[in-house]
Amino acid sequence: KKDLQYSAETRDPFFHKFECNMIVLKGKQDASVDMPRKTTSRYKMSTLRIKGSNETFLMPVLPNTKVRDLTETLSSVFAFKPGAKLSASSAQGKELEHISNVQDDMIIDGLVDFKHPRYSWPHPVCIIGAGFSGTKMAMMYMHHKYENIVVFDRHAEAGGDAWINASTKH
Repeated sequence: KKDLQYSAETRDPFFHKFECNMIVLKGKQDASVDMPRKTTSRYKMSTLRIKGSNETFLMPVLPNTKVRDLTETLSSVFAFKPGAKLSASSAQGKELEHISNVQDDMIIDGLVDFKHPRYSWPHPVCIIGAGFSGTKMAMMYMHHKYENIVVFDRHAEAGGDAWINASTKH
């Protein structure tokens, strides 16, 4: 049965591109060599959860990492506004001091989600025209949590020529 296609050729599923037999050998010693490397690490996994949400994020941290360093890092990666101040508390809800060490389970306050936001420009985005398309564009920016926008229109109201000059006159 021929079912794999390479460019213009169709080959058998077990075809090797060098057309030779290939064998993967695994010795019994592989597990004993690989296991210590996988289990010993200088990092520990800290489970972070957003306050008021069930969204979690596993983050590797050094055992002596301070809460201040963790919140500054999270703010720079996940906050929608630059320099957002985050706070951390234990899984029981007790607020952690900035100089204390990171715990295994923590609740982070001040984030919306653990998705990386889009780049935030230092100047506002300018939208020319407050008609249907301009208003929709502004709404899309707001939907994606980007609020640094300015909409210009020649009319005093939003809606554009189609709404102001045509729809409201008949």
